[in-house]
Parts: sequence; C-alpha cells; structure tokens
Amino acid sequence: MTLLGLFLGALAGSGLGLFFYVGLLFTLQFALPSVYAAAWIGASFLLRMIMTMAGFYWLADHHWLSFIAALIGFSLVGIAMRMRMQKPAKQTDHSHKPQQSRYGS
Repeated sequence: MTLLGLFLGALAGSGLGLFFYVGLLFTLQFALPSVYAAAWIGASFLLRMIMTMAGFYWLADHHWLSFIAALIGFSLVGIAMRMRMQKPAKQTDHSHKPQQSRYGS
C-alpha cells in the first residue's frame, strides 16, 4: 500500500462523510417542516446508510489500510461538520460591577 493509496482512501472516506452529513443536514432542513417528517427521516437514513456502507464495503475489498484511511477521513468530516454547526459560546463580560442585593447585604 503506497502513500497515494492511503491518500485516495482518506479522500474516498471524506467523500462518503460529505455525502452522509450533508444529506443529514438536507434532510433536517426539509423534513422538519414537512407533514411527513418521519418518512423523510427514515428514508434518508436508509439511503445514506446503504450508500455509505456500500462505499466502505467497496473500500474494504481493495485493502484494509485504505479502509482504515477512509474511516479516518469519514470521522474527520463528521468532526468538522459538528464544529461548523455548533453554536458559538456566549462571551461573558466580567468588566461590569456586581449587582447589589435589594436587601442591603
């Protein structure tokens, strides 16, 4: 297994990850306001899972190291998507004076 093969495996895993997570994002955007939200989510899950598992099966058939590289690429895309979708943390301003109690203590 060459370095190019590992890179291509990671690239294929990243492509599978993009398909899976962008498909999830698309599903949530269009399914939640729909009357048939459960059908959308169920069908999307089955389609995304079948396609992703088929891609991993195909990669595992070629060489186990490319499969591991694909898993790493898939995981990195998942982490990046979660970081992108995460709400920014609130900035706390500690420069203001503490409030005094209404009761004088």
